[in-house]
Amino acid sequence: MASPTGRLSGKRCMVTAAAQGIGRATVEAFLREGAALVVAVDINAEKLNELTSDRVVRRVLDVRDGEGIKALAMDHPDIDVLFNCAG
Repeated sequence: MASPTGRLSGKRCMVTAAAQGIGRATVEAFLREGAALVVAVDINAEKLNELTSDRVVRRVLDVRDGEGIKALAMDHPDIDVLFNCAG
């Protein structure tokens, strides 16, 4: 595994399908790289709650829910990085 470079220092990130697999690994990598905030989105509340960093905002949401996505975008209009792993 490469050493963190801080290349996401201060950045606000969002990851869909964030509770496990590639999505979860991405959340963890973004945190190692210095992200100020990671919005972790998934339909699995139990797995999302395993992400315990104070820099993670957990959001239980099905990305097929258009109104939910609109609300999420309104709550976090300043996202610098989006990793769409869902689907």
